[in-house]
Amino acid sequence: MPKNRIAWIDTARGLCIFLVVLGHTILPYSWLVFIFSFHMPFFFFLSGYLYNPEKYQSWWLFLKKKAATLLWPYLVFFLINFIYWIFYFNSKQYFEPIWQMLYSAKLSAPFIPLWFLTCLFMLEIYFHILQKYLKKFWLFLAVLASLFLGIYLERRGLRLFWNLDIALFAIIYYYLGFMVKSYKDDFKMVSKTWIAPIGLALILIDFFLARWQGLQISMYYRIYGVEWIFILTGICGTLGFLVLARILKQTIFTKTNLWEFLGQNSLIILCLHTVFYYYVSDFFHYVLNIFPKISLLFAFVETIITLIILVPIIYLINNYLPILVGKFKKET
Repeated sequence: MPKNRIAWIDTARGLCIFLVVLGHTILPYSWLVFIFSFHMPFFFFLSGYLYNPEKYQSWWLFLKKKAATLLWPYLVFFLINFIYWIFYFNSKQYFEPIWQMLYSAKLSAPFIPLWFLTCLFMLEIYFHILQKYLKKFWLFLAVLASLFLGIYLERRGLRLFWNLDIALFAIIYYYLGFMVKSYKDDFKMVSKTWIAPIGLALILIDFFLARWQGLQISMYYRIYGVEWIFILTGICGTLGFLVLARILKQTIFTKTNLWEFLGQNSLIILCLHTVFYYYVSDFFHYVLNIFPKISLLFAFVETIITLIILVPIIYLINNYLPILVGKFKKET
């Protein structure tokens, strides 16, 4: 593992990308409601937590880095999905996906997961500008104003270029991740005895609030439900999940790097899992003649098989084609 990576964060990311794949299978609706209440806020929060404004000496270096790690993979994996789309769906409408790629706010299957890359790019650039020129209090006000603008755009059904409207809403999670990192030393003062109960309580709050609302949230489709409930479930689920991941890494997962592996390769999994999930689903349907009903067990089976298929793809990209994910220089 590269020396600059943090094991428990990769573990948390690995668990959450597993939930992303799981959420795209034939999962019971009640589980979809719970998973979608926090799994994308989690990734925005984590991006904010890992944001380091002092790392980049100039605006150009920051823009170059984000373009390489977000926009370049977006283009690469869009092309891969496009080739798959032509053969799998036998479509002749070649120009429609090109328009979708350029606009990025009205993607169709199998391109939908790629929305996150352009959205995060817009969010990171926007937040970097705010953080650079505004002091803490004014930064807080700018984040709130951006959030309210994002809510307004969602209610009006307005979709902006490269999902900027979602970025304006998601900035609340990114900002909180950034602030949690700023005060992480204060959190160390919390007694270890209380960490697990606090984490469990946060997850339960998320679970019951999400079940109470009873709506499958979709950030890409701009379905936020009651916005303050979604903000709360996103925060509680994310923090609770991070606490859980840290505890698991220090106890049960001490001797396994499986979840770290998934976390380190979450970008590849995010961008390619729908491609291989369709084939897994077709294998059960047309080869084994199995047409399962909505099932938690079968959803786990399909998710695990999809991830297993992705392992050699991940190995190939990491070892021979790292340029596909924006790694133009070999990491140490």
